[in-house]
Amino acid sequence: MQLNLLYAVIHKSDTKILASIKEEFFDDDHKEILRFVRLHHAKYGKFPDAETVEQEFEIEFERTSDPAQFWYDKLLVKYRERLVEEAVKEAVRKKTIEPFAEAIQKWHKADGNGEVINYGDNTDERLQVYTDRLGTSGIAYLSTGVPELDDLTFGIGKTDYWLIGGQEGVGKTWWLLRLAYGMSNSVRRLKETRGRPIFFINNEMDVTELIERVDAMQARISYTRLTTGKLNVQEQETLRDYLSTVKARKNSGKEIFRVVNDINRVSEIEQLINLYNPAMIIVDGIHLVSKSFDWQDMMTANRDLKALTRRYNVPIISAAHLKAKAGVKEDEVNTDSFAYFKGARDADVSFVFFQDDQMANDDEIGLKMVKGRKGQKGAILYRNHRETTEQTIIRVV
Repeated sequence: MQLNLLYAVIHKSDTKILASIKEEFFDDDHKEILRFVRLHHAKYGKFPDAETVEQEFEIEFERTSDPAQFWYDKLLVKYRERLVEEAVKEAVRKKTIEPFAEAIQKWHKADGNGEVINYGDNTDERLQVYTDRLGTSGIAYLSTGVPELDDLTFGIGKTDYWLIGGQEGVGKTWWLLRLAYGMSNSVRRLKETRGRPIFFINNEMDVTELIERVDAMQARISYTRLTTGKLNVQEQETLRDYLSTVKARKNSGKEIFRVVNDINRVSEIEQLINLYNPAMIIVDGIHLVSKSFDWQDMMTANRDLKALTRRYNVPIISAAHLKAKAGVKEDEVNTDSFAYFKGARDADVSFVFFQDDQMANDDEIGLKMVKGRKGQKGAILYRNHRETTEQTIIRVV
């Protein structure tokens, strides 16, 4: 059962859901408790437990190990009761059972089980999307900021789920950081996403190290000299100017890149979506939100993340660590294991990083499309500049 209904009530972040569950749905006692829950969460950042409610209202309350789920269940019951009451009144007035069908659909949607969509809905909006696409080379939502990548993917769709595979140390984090930060311009340009943040979730790397990588990457200075305190005079001036620009952007409310750590479950990502309404989310390691490194658990996490993109219209890009299977040498390109990994087939777009011995010697890596839209295939070859953490495109094949 999803918590989007409760978070909409608490944080007032989803006007469509709020419009369906106004306080008029509740009797006076429940209204007071609802207000108390809102105020308590606003003040303490968490939901009140049973003991807190008992002390406040001097009533006996049910015990629960999950206050968030408990309050959601309470609200959902009331919401359903009111749906049925309203449907009965409307059915009697119109002398038709159609209101019941609409009530059941709303009930079904609130329970996180999906919804039935009429093909004839939103035709004007669809025509506008198709018209807008004429001037963007087929990119209907967000450009990646990399023309060669856009040519392969047609940009990132509103409900896209991408999966990027590669063995440890091949350069996935560099690539994802550059993609995330580079897409800031696309997010700022699009009216629908302007001002909304981009989240980069990484639990493995220290936040300071990750931010230092971005600083070196964007300022185009030596990452090695930055971390060892050996920047030359020109680099110091460049870094100072760059960080001044970042500070000004932050003070004007235009800095949208966010680094997030301590995220361990898909449900926590859903909470972030409800709280901040991001334009895009990048998860640097699907294992971060998986129960284990077992492929079955990671497949479940993949499906859950893909479901979030559909539910909230927020694209998500995840990275998966690939390991050689039994009988496959560690230094061989193990693309087949990824191609047949179910997560790659479940994703809307999937890539795998590959590198042979010669490429490693030349600091080159390849990014091969495993699954794409409209039958697109291809690969992009990059050169890693370890000194500056930059990646430049050598060629597209």
